[in-house]
Amino acid sequence: NTNDQFFLDNRMELFIDLVKDENGEWKIYDLTYLDVEFLVSEEVLTADADIDANVENAILGAVEANFEATAAEDLEGLMATIDPESPAYDDTAESYGIIFLLFDFKYEMEFVNVITVTDTEAFVYTEQTMKKVDGPMVDDMRTKTVHKLKKQEDGSWKFYTSYPIATEPLE
Repeated sequence: NTNDQFFLDNRMELFIDLVKDENGEWKIYDLTYLDVEFLVSEEVLTADADIDANVENAILGAVEANFEATAAEDLEGLMATIDPESPAYDDTAESYGIIFLLFDFKYEMEFVNVITVTDTEAFVYTEQTMKKVDGPMVDDMRTKTVHKLKKQEDGSWKFYTSYPIATEPLE
């Protein structure tokens, strides 16, 4: 990114399917994303931003509500923190419904930082751990994620999409 807007620079691994058109020219027919690596420094993720305290508190309140609903396995409460216009809204409801049914996890928020805010969107970096208490075999892990939140018409903030930066197994 070169224009001062917040963007997660990235490196993608793609499978590109090409076909010749009726004129014999190669055209992209399909793209399959195999992997994405976000190229953002720890300094950018953790730096203090110059943000109005009331706006920052509202955003952090939305992050806390999302975290608490997840930790309490409260699907309705969790979905209340997600923007209904999010392309991941239905998938989030379905996947967390299954997770809450199959597993019991202990979550810990280790770090949270509001990276940047505009009038309509915010980017927040979180580091949290997830330790299995009960359920099928899964590794305990630490996740580092950048979340994009959108401001709602009522002035509240809701999660729109999340970008996993790193996942590390815990020992």
